[in-house]
Amino acid sequence: MSLAILNGRHTFASGSERGAALLVAIVMILLLALMGVSSMRSATLEKQMVSNAIQARDVFQAAESSNESVLNVQANLTDAFNQPNKFLVIDTDIRDDIGMKSQVTLRFVGEGNATGASLNAMQGANSFDALRYVAEGVATVDAIGASRRIDQGATRVVPAN
Repeated sequence: MSLAILNGRHTFASGSERGAALLVAIVMILLLALMGVSSMRSATLEKQMVSNAIQARDVFQAAESSNESVLNVQANLTDAFNQPNKFLVIDTDIRDDIGMKSQVTLRFVGEGNATGASLNAMQGANSFDALRYVAEGVATVDAIGASRRIDQGATRVVPAN
């Protein structure tokens, strides 16, 4: 029994009121703990989602950069032109520190009139041809299982023969 003061007199509380406050406090602590665990799980999931988005962006940019680096080397375009029935495969290791690798498959797909460049051909001026290429860049990071493929077309304008 607990002692209470009522109108200046000491009285004892009845046995039915004992522990009610303790029970309410335990329930509230339990609810707060559940909310804390739920918040931590949500934050962890959000962190994983952001990490995956960053990794996907990095692998995409690696594949695109590989294509650009291969297409910007004139010797690569010449080699692909001289071997029209074959693919030219070029390895471009971009980030060795994280195990990111990329590979570009370059192929010559044909030639045709260069857009806007051969309009004066009928008037005796030199005309131009457009050599068309397709570069397929694939970048991967094996440690995280990320991979991205980018297909990119390119045109090289040359004097017509």
